[in-house]
Amino acid sequence: MENAINQLNIKLDDIDHVDIPNLLSLDSATTVKVHNDSVANIRNKFNTIQQSVDEVIYDTDDTPLEVESKKLQERLQLLRIKFRSAALSSKRKIDSADNTELFERARKPNNEADNSSIDASTDQVTDALIKTTQMMKANLDQSIVNHQTWQESSDLITTTLDQYFNFTDLLNNSKVLLKQLERGNMLDKLAIFASILFFSFCVLFVLKRRVYDKGATVLSILFKPLKKGSSKVIENSHSEL
Repeated sequence: MENAINQLNIKLDDIDHVDIPNLLSLDSATTVKVHNDSVANIRNKFNTIQQSVDEVIYDTDDTPLEVESKKLQERLQLLRIKFRSAALSSKRKIDSADNTELFERARKPNNEADNSSIDASTDQVTDALIKTTQMMKANLDQSIVNHQTWQESSDLITTTLDQYFNFTDLLNNSKVLLKQLERGNMLDKLAIFASILFFSFCVLFVLKRRVYDKGATVLSILFKPLKKGSSKVIENSHSEL
């Protein structure tokens, strides 16, 4: 289990020192598709690692490695926060480059327009468009954060539900095992009681054969001379008569 924790730490190091810096290094020349693919790849890695971390936490419960598994879970959560920040920063960089190019084209003077009032109106419309776009961009970024938060909450609920079912199965198995142990304990008690009863009968039988029966024989031998003496006295008395 310690090797599994070390392997997960290595995977987190790879995300922290390779994947996230690569995501932050995406420049204005990067397309939105490339950015989305990079984000999806890192998110899949997080999901895979999360499943392994949940298994490690379940297997190391009430063991010396429980503290290490909890530290691993905390590090995973911190890296998720760092990843979300990097994804938003990279997205803003790409969106800013696209918007800058668009607004620069919009600000180019129209060679056919000679009226300065039209140019001023165009600038005002462009400025309003910039503010509106920035506002929409901020709302979009907030929506992305909310979506990622909801997704992580859903994953956490799913993991908790799976653990609940696992614990329920474990509890049911434990109940069955306890009933079997109680039944076996009762059978052992009956076997011990029967053994003690049989042993008692054996002891009583031996005592009867060795003590009681021999004792009766000894008494008969002891009283035999007395019987003979009494019979002689009776015979003498009869002869005298």
